[in-house]
Amino acid sequence: MCTSTHIQLLEHIKKKNKTMTPNREEKLVIDNLTHQGYENILFEPDGNVPPDILVDNKIAIEVRRL
Repeated sequence: MCTSTHIQLLEHIKKKNKTMTPNREEKLVIDNLTHQGYENILFEPDGNVPPDILVDNKIAIEVRRL
């Protein structure tokens, strides 16, 4: 599923840090958030430190694999 928001998020990731890309688990979370209608999703907003994802500047998400 590729929406314009999803494409904008991927472009933001590429511009911010060309070496930092979401892993499989982070991509699943981003896809899920996009599917739920969230639009302001930032990946690694503070660099390679927690949180992994910031939603609407209010919800911080640290992705873990179980």
